[in-house]
Amino acid sequence: MKEKDIFREVHNPRHISRIYNYCDRWCERCAHTLRCTNFAIGQKMDRDSKPHDKEMETLWPRLAAVKELAEAILVKHADHPGVGLAEKRRFKTMKRSIEGHRLGAAAMRYMEFAHKFVRTHENLAKQSAVLNAPAPWAGVSVAEAFDVIAWDHTIIAVKTGRATKRHDVDEGFADEPDFAAMDRDGTAKVALLSIDRSILAWALLMTHLPAHTESALAAMLTLHRLRTAMEREIPKARSFVRAGFDTVRFPAK
Repeated sequence: MKEKDIFREVHNPRHISRIYNYCDRWCERCAHTLRCTNFAIGQKMDRDSKPHDKEMETLWPRLAAVKELAEAILVKHADHPGVGLAEKRRFKTMKRSIEGHRLGAAAMRYMEFAHKFVRTHENLAKQSAVLNAPAPWAGVSVAEAFDVIAWDHTIIAVKTGRATKRHDVDEGFADEPDFAAMDRDGTAKVALLSIDRSILAWALLMTHLPAHTESALAAMLTLHRLRTAMEREIPKARSFVRAGFDTVRFPAK
């Protein structure tokens, strides 16, 4: 890709400035690809990439319908111990940076747990056409719920780790405390949103795959406790305004 083409995309007036700073990088399911510089450059650099499919964006409002069910499950099983320590770590290179904080350690335990579940059952949603059919009350298929868990389990750990590390010392932000606080809030919000939708996805799996009830409960309660602790630790995260995602959208035309 030529430098002038990159320059053109960077200064494209349709694009929202730095919208990519606080996203989950799941471009296939993002409604803002037409406003994103990173996506535009990536599409032009990868000639074999598929065009964005608008149907992929519809998952989030459908998944939101599971919220009432998930909340009921969390209340009913509040005493469940959640995810325990992994017997064997898979992400040793990430241990130091993520586990330096109690929330990072909790997120790491969840990532280990979810990673093992995803690897063990990665063909689960493909083994039966019934599993891929949308749930009648939520409109979300088991395959879609599984995709959310598979995508978000690393996002949760990485973003939690970054949000809880000391930006001013580790990244040279000592002279920019306001930026460090803003970045912490924005990063934490991405983690919280991924936690929210992962809880809903696990609730759906628990409902339609009773054989995996114990795993789903452990994941849900761990994520719920992590979410509660993070909201207490970083109280301004939820109110952080992400460019594009939390602002007025452009007209459809």
